[in-house]
Amino acid sequence: MASSSGTQAVAADAVQAAVAGVFVLPYQVTVSTSWNTTVAISAKTLVSFLVTFGTPAPAGGGTLDWLAISTQIVPPLPPPPAPPAPGARETLSTYLVRTRRLLHDLPATYVPDPANTTPSQYFSDLDLTQDINDALNERDLWSGGSRSYQANIPLTIGHDTYTLATLFPALIQPVLDVINVILIYGSTRVVLENPTFTDLTTKARALTGYQNRPWGFARYGASQVYIAPAPGSAYTADFDLSVLSTTLVAVGDQDPLRYPYTKPIPYYAAYLAKVNQRRFEEAEVFFGYYLRHMRDIEGARVGQMVSAYTEHRRGARA
Repeated sequence: MASSSGTQAVAADAVQAAVAGVFVLPYQVTVSTSWNTTVAISAKTLVSFLVTFGTPAPAGGGTLDWLAISTQIVPPLPPPPAPPAPGARETLSTYLVRTRRLLHDLPATYVPDPANTTPSQYFSDLDLTQDINDALNERDLWSGGSRSYQANIPLTIGHDTYTLATLFPALIQPVLDVINVILIYGSTRVVLENPTFTDLTTKARALTGYQNRPWGFARYGASQVYIAPAPGSAYTADFDLSVLSTTLVAVGDQDPLRYPYTKPIPYYAAYLAKVNQRRFEEAEVFFGYYLRHMRDIEGARVGQMVSAYTEHRRGARA
């Protein structure tokens, strides 16, 4: 509870005294005087209250000691939402809580003035939300965990050059990489080879105007892909893409990926927050934890074999 006190001189023969200060409504006042009298308290405001004396102050004047104590009940802050269990979806709200826990920046009542119920935090939700979205992009870039399968994309007869925006106009997420292109050849899916752009040009684009069934593709810069030879018929293809996750805006927006892909996010967001503070040593600690959880994601994947059949295993006899 907030309280304040003081001593005030009272003029001779005064029957009232106004006490000025800063008070938190509602409050109670206790008064004692240097002469024998009854007192009544009235006109209590945020900046003053009025004391009325039953017996006027003596001829030589007197003093008034007062104590004002606020009786305002400060409601407790609601507890932060509990983080989801492994396997449950993380939201922007839970990411904010996790990041603030790492930064020791959870909301709290301002201690010197308990009547101030405004949560005291160093980092704004606006800044941490940007840091969290940057962390999602960084995770997607290095883990490849955010994928999108775009089926039955039409290819244009005679054209071997495509922009990603033209191929996927309805795709919201930015494309990081084209992992596979799968040509629909009648009722068969044919996985195209992925040589370098130089090899694709040498072997499939050497003759200008040449058209046939495409057998390869190559990325060209950040926003183009070449599919060659240029289609000689109206083919469609399926595209296996690595994409960025959708941006989290509302507190209820969900991360599309689940555990363990959620583990690195708060640590990278905390790293960015500490870089912004110029606390570089602390930032490096958080970055180290981020790298550790990224390695855990990579290490948790089950290994692959070319084929489960004997003739394809290394060292097997023909």
